[in-house]
Amino acid sequence: MSGIFSFGKSANGETGNLLRESLRPHRKVLWQLILFSMISNLAALAMSLYMMQIYDRVLTSQSRDTLFFLTVAIILTLTLGGILEGIRQKVANRVGTWMAQKLAPSLLVRSLEQRLTSSNTRLEALRELAQVKNFISTPTVFSVIDMLWVPLYLVVIFLLHPVFGVISTVGAALLLGLTFYNERGTRGAIKETQALTAKNMQYAECLVRNSEVIDAMGMSKNTVTHWANRYFEETEAVDKTQIFSSNILAITKFVRNVVQVALLGFGAMLVLNQQLTGGGMIAGSIIAARLLAPIEASMSYWKQFVIARHSYQKLLQFLDIPAARPSGMALPVPTGKLSVEGLTYAVAGMKSPILKNVSFEIEAGTSLAIVGPSASGKTTLSRLLVGVLKPNVGHVRLDGADTFEWMREDFGPNVGYLPQDIELLPGTIRQNIARFNPDASDADVIAAAKLADCHDMILQLEAGYDCMLTEGGHQLSGGQRQRIGLARALFGLPKLIVLDEPNSSLDSRGDAALAATLHKLKALGITNITVSHRANLLKLADKILMMIDGKVANFGPAETILGQLTGDKGPGQNGEPRLRPDAAQSKPAMFNQEGMTA
Repeated sequence: MSGIFSFGKSANGETGNLLRESLRPHRKVLWQLILFSMISNLAALAMSLYMMQIYDRVLTSQSRDTLFFLTVAIILTLTLGGILEGIRQKVANRVGTWMAQKLAPSLLVRSLEQRLTSSNTRLEALRELAQVKNFISTPTVFSVIDMLWVPLYLVVIFLLHPVFGVISTVGAALLLGLTFYNERGTRGAIKETQALTAKNMQYAECLVRNSEVIDAMGMSKNTVTHWANRYFEETEAVDKTQIFSSNILAITKFVRNVVQVALLGFGAMLVLNQQLTGGGMIAGSIIAARLLAPIEASMSYWKQFVIARHSYQKLLQFLDIPAARPSGMALPVPTGKLSVEGLTYAVAGMKSPILKNVSFEIEAGTSLAIVGPSASGKTTLSRLLVGVLKPNVGHVRLDGADTFEWMREDFGPNVGYLPQDIELLPGTIRQNIARFNPDASDADVIAAAKLADCHDMILQLEAGYDCMLTEGGHQLSGGQRQRIGLARALFGLPKLIVLDEPNSSLDSRGDAALAATLHKLKALGITNITVSHRANLLKLADKILMMIDGKVANFGPAETILGQLTGDKGPGQNGEPRLRPDAAQSKPAMFNQEGMTA
């Protein structure tokens, strides 16, 4: 099977090992398919020989016994061929299914990893796998395999009569020429249409994700018009390709019909000249039709073949990309000591880095608050702390081990992360809190929910913990999603917990519950890092890290930093720190009525 798609290797000779390894166990199956195909084609050849015997022997001798035995033999032969035809189709289906089942999880994992280093990475690899699987699992592939037996049919036709052989050879050559001409004429167009289709689908998905903004600001007409212009370009390119292929296919059918007429015409002349029997003429016509059939079928299925080959090549290229993380040995459970060493992070195309030489260190069990004005790099820093981004320079180390290079299966249970934008996954609330761990106990799930103060809220839902969430969990309110996301972060009491604006969607009660949760984490000796602008949460921190313009503006004990910001005048209303009169002038605006701004 792999031979059908072998169109080159990478420079290192290791291109797509995962893909090739998935196909290697089925090389024996490939030979079985070829064997089944041979028997099936021999059965078809037997049909033509049967017709020749009927015309040349049975009709002339009037032998009923000969007719009976020939008929029984051909029925048995055709039955065997039909059975093997069904078997080879089932085998091909199984190969395609097995390959997809083996590769799909690995491709998804690789896509998730590549997303960490490239924002343009999407799920095209899974779509390409589907194209290859469909090609293998459909009769399309057999038109390619059946072409292996074209030389056999040519030999038999030449044995019948050289004129038949010449006509069939010319016809086959013309059809093959048209096939290759069609391939050269549509190769670039098919790639172009595939690229346009992928881009338009991505744009449509983007519109759907931003439907609320589009609807609220009356952008629907303009955005849809913009998409429609791109879509029209795609459909016109597809139409142009289809017209070209249709014209070639029409010429192919014409050539085949001319070959058939020529065979019958010259065959009849040979019969009249007593150079060929009537049975030989009929047999030659049938064999020629069988000879030309896979070539013509290849023409009809050529687009699918080109698409499958292109998809296979793209899979090889995708799998040739180095893994985002190197594989390593399992590390012991960390204590929670965190050190950031000369951290710099930049996005391609930006003039200046988002983070610039950020360094600090906290001991295990420390509560750290990260504050700063908008666009100061707080969220980026939080993502780097949990290893979902790779820094350009520097390291984030948990108990001395780099958080990005740490194996995810080993690292994940030790980390809890609550991003700024909460996305829950399709599944039950229990599954989301348990991080989809099938071995998670109900007691651990409930303990995490209680620690996040969402246990009672979940019980009030119609199905409780078995409530099935849609994509993103958008049937829940923002506050509900945030509290369930917090429970997910707290599941299993990880040694490091990073919370990015954990109270952005919470009311006053939820805010108080979050403060109580942070108190409990401190009591449990868990290292927790909170990105927040709420002053009431800053009071709970042991240390505060102030970010301005991607740099560390200040770092130290919470009392010292808050004193510098507030002027040490004691608490204001509701126990909030009092803003120093000159703070707003000496530092960027970082406080609002509730505390610090985002």
